[in-house]
Amino acid sequence: MGYLNGGLFECSGEWIHPERRIESNEIIFVQRGKVCIEEDGISYELEKNDIIALEKGKRHFGTRKTEDVAFYWFHFSDDIPAKVIRGAASQISVLIRQLFHYENSPQYPRRTLDLMLELILTEIAVSAAESSPSALAEQICEWVRINSNRKITVGEISEKYKYNSDYLSRLIKQNKGVTLEKYIIKQRLDYAKKMLLSTENNISEVAALCGFESYQLFLKFFEYHEKMSPSAYRKLYYGIHMNSH
Repeated sequence: MGYLNGGLFECSGEWIHPERRIESNEIIFVQRGKVCIEEDGISYELEKNDIIALEKGKRHFGTRKTEDVAFYWFHFSDDIPAKVIRGAASQISVLIRQLFHYENSPQYPRRTLDLMLELILTEIAVSAAESSPSALAEQICEWVRINSNRKITVGEISEKYKYNSDYLSRLIKQNKGVTLEKYIIKQRLDYAKKMLLSTENNISEVAALCGFESYQLFLKFFEYHEKMSPSAYRKLYYGIHMNSH
């Protein structure tokens, strides 16, 4: 049998997920507050409309206390459709409420619950495909690119996208061939080179345009990664003819 049991968990005060290992898969769909949990060495911070699938037999536990939390949960024996989904579609919560309604309405046969479970897991799988790891990687890389005119940290990106920083670094490496930190550096260097070659600003002004607090920090950054000074780099391409209109 696919569906086992489920319900709505609510806590208005402080709460932390207990440490346990269960013999069924579990879906948690956050409705309010934050759920901070770790499984298989990876930490997750879940907010409203986020979904996580906890795998049977794997130890999981809360990583910190949070307040005013509410989430739907249900246990099942089918394969999990995805690990984490951010901002899941609202129709999934509607289907889960229907599932619980059928479970508590004796006029509906037991197989109704399994049919509803299949529909819910299908919707979760569709949402996962629309927010696949490669799609997440592209979204992060694009965010890094358009913010490459300022200092960016892996920690900032981890907080923004609510994924563990180690996971994000592995994700970017799988999709781009370099870690997230190295991808940030590359994008900042590319932006700095663009400013050096496409503007007539002096090096101090370029440093400011690139989000560096001082010329010295910019010089140190550029020389370390390019093995030459910003001035020397600019001189390499000084003779390029440029049209304007």
